[in-house]
Amino acid sequence: MRRYRTITNLLLCTGCLLVIGAIGFIFYALGHPEGSFPWGLELTYLLYMAYIVVTVLTFLFARFLWKKREKK
Repeated sequence: MRRYRTITNLLLCTGCLLVIGAIGFIFYALGHPEGSFPWGLELTYLLYMAYIVVTVLTFLFARFLWKKREKK
């Protein structure tokens, strides 16, 4: 039971840090419109989507483990 609590807290903190990082990146990008990536736009969108998927999955896994912990 203690293991689930530790993993759940870790996933929750990781998800929060990912969201804070995304918000920080958005504010930085809005302040520096001249910036760009050295690769193509398709790869940039692929990286954005992967980041969003990983962020959502960390919250979903944390919720799943939280529910599993409550059942015990």
